[in-house]
Amino acid sequence: MPERWWSRAFKVVAVVISAFVFLGTSGAYGLLLHYDSALNRIDVFGNNYTGKSSGGAVNYLLVGTDSAEGLTKRQINEFNLGAGRLASGARSDTMILVHVSKKRDKAVLVSFPRDSYVTIPAYTDAQGHRHSSQHNKLNASFSFGGASLAIRTIETNTGLTINHYVQINVLGLANMVNAVGGVDVCVPTSVNDRDSGLRLAAGRHHVGGVTAVAYARIRHGLTGGSDLGRIKRQQALIGSLISQATRTGMLLRPDKLNGFINAAIKAVKVDKQLSRNDLFTLAQKLRHVDPKHVTLMTVPLAPTSHHPGLGSTVTWDPVLAPQLFDTIKRDLPVDGPASTANTVTVAPSSISLHVYNGTGTTGLGRRAANDLGAVGFNIIGPPTSRGTSTKTTLVRYGPSRADSAKTLAAAVPGAQLQQVTSLGRQIELVVGSNYKGAVRVTVKPKPSASPSRVQTRTAADNPCS
Repeated sequence: MPERWWSRAFKVVAVVISAFVFLGTSGAYGLLLHYDSALNRIDVFGNNYTGKSSGGAVNYLLVGTDSAEGLTKRQINEFNLGAGRLASGARSDTMILVHVSKKRDKAVLVSFPRDSYVTIPAYTDAQGHRHSSQHNKLNASFSFGGASLAIRTIETNTGLTINHYVQINVLGLANMVNAVGGVDVCVPTSVNDRDSGLRLAAGRHHVGGVTAVAYARIRHGLTGGSDLGRIKRQQALIGSLISQATRTGMLLRPDKLNGFINAAIKAVKVDKQLSRNDLFTLAQKLRHVDPKHVTLMTVPLAPTSHHPGLGSTVTWDPVLAPQLFDTIKRDLPVDGPASTANTVTVAPSSISLHVYNGTGTTGLGRRAANDLGAVGFNIIGPPTSRGTSTKTTLVRYGPSRADSAKTLAAAVPGAQLQQVTSLGRQIELVVGSNYKGAVRVTVKPKPSASPSRVQTRTAADNPCS
């Protein structure tokens, strides 16, 4: 049976490139006005939209569906999509978080496997029936409640705010590849796959749209049918498309740009809050982004996942995934030294401490206790007073609690460590007048945690790497 249209990350290529497309060059704003009116806008946030970025970093949720909306039977056959595609409804098959930095000089794309075992929040279906929160596969969120529930599911499981939403189907994607003059792909072995239609010798190839689509779809014909292997290939394909568009100067050629946008626009739906000014501001900032500053990765996964009744599932790593989301939330590099500035070895959840107010400010000790509780520490008893003249917040600890004290100090910017032999195994925080709040810290993975689960690549990398 022909494999379904599961082109996954390839379906979001249009959006990634679109961020570069609306250039801040002479006349580009008029071009933006023209294409802005052609965008298909959908209401996914309702009346309670809270995702306005106010000039900060921006998070896009990109969802690829397997809809064949707008395709003819001939086109369905050309892409080996299988019989019955026109009659089938849209299903989500790809979800990618695109984080664009506040300075608009970097972008991070995090792929979420469709079989991720996640919490789907309570929702009301199209028939008005209320459903309680449940555990299920990630792609079920779109099937149950469409784009709105998919957004809430990602927000619930990552702790991030989704500012905008983009949805792509199959139409026009092959034309986009052709518009940039084709892309480079790489296969480790020769392949002749009937389901996807991919036929290539081993090695690197420069291919057109139809072959690129087959490369994005193929699963069982390469890497033993691994879904993660397919995600890796599609990330390489995204990188190839970005590099090709940059290398050929397509983004500066109105004649080529028009063909690309015309191909992309047919495949894209966006949230109604995404304004033309948002797009233009983003474009002005992004037009000089180097492909090596576009990072592609898959959410870190635990080594095993077993959830009876749901078939094959994957589980996000309980340590590495939250660390990644916290790094993104703070708009830090996901693979640079800045992201490990607060790296420690003892988790806050393993640390219990007493909090004292060392100032004359009423309620400051209680505030600090609440702040620390919110980032994972265990507070022993209610905060009490300890003088009124402490200027520098102190982390006081017994000799055997040095590592735990470092965690606490990292969570309280400006705090000073003070070893006190008489404290034994106790830890105290004496809040000083310099106290500004608590931040989350990154716990260094145990040696058994495999670095391979947090591998990244950039859009500039060799597709054969």
